[in-house]
Amino acid sequence: MPLIEIHILPLGRAVELDGVAQRINAAVAAALGARVDATWTTWRTLDGYAVGPAVADEQPAASHPPIVHVYARRSVEELDRICDVVEAVLVEELGLDPGNVFITVQPVFAPGDGPSG
Repeated sequence: MPLIEIHILPLGRAVELDGVAQRINAAVAAALGARVDATWTTWRTLDGYAVGPAVADEQPAASHPPIVHVYARRSVEELDRICDVVEAVLVEELGLDPGNVFITVQPVFAPGDGPSG
């Protein structure tokens, strides 16, 4: 089950974020050959943030990338696919420049298969 958390500045235009989340879930499920109800996406809207000295309070297309955290118990190849489809959907749906999405990945371990188990 991938959990995808998206932190984004206000968009300044009408976008149905629930619909974007549903599209992300469907794309991730298709990329993994998994059930769509096993993928979760959450949104957090930021009041603003700085990249170096540049501060933004609305989402630009070319800077201040949305910050995405992916939590999943998947192979490296599957994690790469998740990141690729999440970025593609966000770029298309939010009108971002390609490459303007910052994604981190956190592996999730089940009992017995973690680093100490």
